[in-house]
Amino acid sequence: GKDYSSQIFGIDQETPVYLLAKDDLQLELFLTDIETQLIYNHAEIYVNDLDEVLAQIKSKNYPLTTIERNDKQDLIFIADKSGNKFEIKTSQ
Repeated sequence: GKDYSSQIFGIDQETPVYLLAKDDLQLELFLTDIETQLIYNHAEIYVNDLDEVLAQIKSKNYPLTTIERNDKQDLIFIADKSGNKFEIKTSQ
C-alpha cells in the first residue's frame, strides 16, 4: 500500500503489486504510470536464521528499515552502499 511505498522507497503513492512465480523464482512487479527518479527495485533474500543475519547487518551499520505488521512477518529491508535495496525474509 501507500504507507509501505513511502516507508521503503520514498514514493508517496498507492501502487499495485503483482506476484509472478515459476518453480523457485518469485518476482514482485510494482506498476505505476508516474515518471520518477525514485524506483521500487529490490531483491528478496530468504534466510534460515533471521536474527543472525540482522545482527550482522546491524554490526556493519547498513541502513535497515523494519515495518512491523500484525498479521504477517515484518517487512525488513536493507540497502547497500550503492543504494540497492534487499528485502530479508525467513525461509519458512
